[in-house]
Amino acid sequence: MNKILIGTSLIVFTLLSSCTSSPANNTLTKPIIGMANPASIYCEQIGGSSITKQDISGNEVGYCKRSDGTIIDEWQLYRSAHQENQKNLIISYDVPKKQNVLKVIEAQKIQIIYALKNINIIVVSIPQSATQESTKQLKKIDGVLDVQEDSKMELH
Repeated sequence: MNKILIGTSLIVFTLLSSCTSSPANNTLTKPIIGMANPASIYCEQIGGSSITKQDISGNEVGYCKRSDGTIIDEWQLYRSAHQENQKNLIISYDVPKKQNVLKVIEAQKIQIIYALKNINIIVVSIPQSATQESTKQLKKIDGVLDVQEDSKMELH
């Protein structure tokens, strides 16, 4: 009887221990999901579409096709909008005078971050130290309705 009890106990113990899992078996490797490219996300946030092309060396390079049709390197666009010493200004303009506004801004060598096609806004990047003076000058342009600082960086 003792042998039967010991044998039965061993079988039950073996069956129960095989039902539990060890910590090593419990840790499953989760697939690593790649982080989205911030420059591509920024491109899409401003109404552009992210495209990838190969350079001469065969490397993939990301470009942003902006809503106005221009194509620019995504990282160049992203960095220009996120510089620490820079300030973005949001310029709203009279739609019929858009070309005049753009021409004057370009003549003053002010960096245009983007000009949205579907709404009358142009965002420019200027040195932070020149914010007040640039705002005054931009407001004088024929066709400019208002100039505001993008202080919260909402439109970058």
